[in-house]
Amino acid sequence: MASPRTRSLPIALAAAGAVAVLAPSADAAQFKTINCSNPASSPISNYIQKGAELPNDSCLQSLNGRYRAKMQGDGNFAIYGQVTGGWNARWSAGSNRTAVRGNYVRVGNDGNVVIYGAKPQPGVNGAVACAFNVAGKGVARLALLDDGTLQAQPVAGASLWNSGLYPAPTGSCIAADGTTPPEPAPDPTPTPTPPAAGLPAAWSRGPVNAPTWKPAKKKWSSITCGLSAIPAGLAPESVRNGFTPRSQAIIATIKAAPFNFASVGGGASNGKRSGHVSNSFHYCGRGLDSYAKGAKSGKRQTGATLASSWKMANWAAHNAPALNIAQVIFMDRIWTADKGGWRPYTNDGLKNAKTESQRNTLQHRDHVHLSVF
Repeated sequence: MASPRTRSLPIALAAAGAVAVLAPSADAAQFKTINCSNPASSPISNYIQKGAELPNDSCLQSLNGRYRAKMQGDGNFAIYGQVTGGWNARWSAGSNRTAVRGNYVRVGNDGNVVIYGAKPQPGVNGAVACAFNVAGKGVARLALLDDGTLQAQPVAGASLWNSGLYPAPTGSCIAADGTTPPEPAPDPTPTPTPPAAGLPAAWSRGPVNAPTWKPAKKKWSSITCGLSAIPAGLAPESVRNGFTPRSQAIIATIKAAPFNFASVGGGASNGKRSGHVSNSFHYCGRGLDSYAKGAKSGKRQTGATLASSWKMANWAAHNAPALNIAQVIFMDRIWTADKGGWRPYTNDGLKNAKTESQRNTLQHRDHVHLSVF
């Protein structure tokens, strides 16, 4: 299994056009506030071709406008995805952790993609910070795609390097001394970052379809529950106190947010494999059952409780890429990252339910369920 890339961070909130990571985690130092909103000073394109470079404090932007790849002032080259209220860090080359700090990205005449340090003089390349080792393979350009991945693309055919595979054995950003920049350690205590104030009123009135999110997938063969295919680049996580770190970050955000939620449960319990559907996300600490204040187990939600739950469910679906959410289930409806949209939901155990209370719980009429990658 390839080593994991930089882990995704909690949802970031910033002014329009700015990229900011607000969580004071071990990753935070790697992702600085950036601004790519001024084309006059920072040309916006979705690619650089052979012989061209991306200067310091400039960015690439995907054609759909949802992703940016920034050569940052701190020396790091990073990808951000757009979320409600700001941008969220998705991937990092680690070129601010090499002996030579990165200053610009260049697709050389030999096709290699290299991050260099500052130029000693105009027209002369600086020292190598790190390179992606694709020289002589026919690379024609480095492009940022609408799925948020960078690709070193040939004139024709399959890509020769993809940031979604970072760090792939032959595609990592390899420093001049032959090493791969180390990844920062996971933050054991995720800091909650509440969503922006003034969420759309429509979100409290029922299911509101979110933009379809189809992340590049990879097989995660070590998973024994939940989905076997996850977004490329996510690292395996251990369960601590019933939940994985990514799940804990979402729980902290929900509790800190103005959703008026009383509790979030459903954590893994010492290898227990009963009480939920087979292969449930709950069995590996990646299933969250969230109850709004006033909600009662087994009772269909109504009024203010129902409005709070729909607002949270729609918020989770709309911010799924930043939160690494695979599924949202509530009130006989399901939203999934691979298909998008809200669709009818029927629990596998519904045919065996004997009471209305059981049916309400199985159909998630009393709580919102989130499945986390």
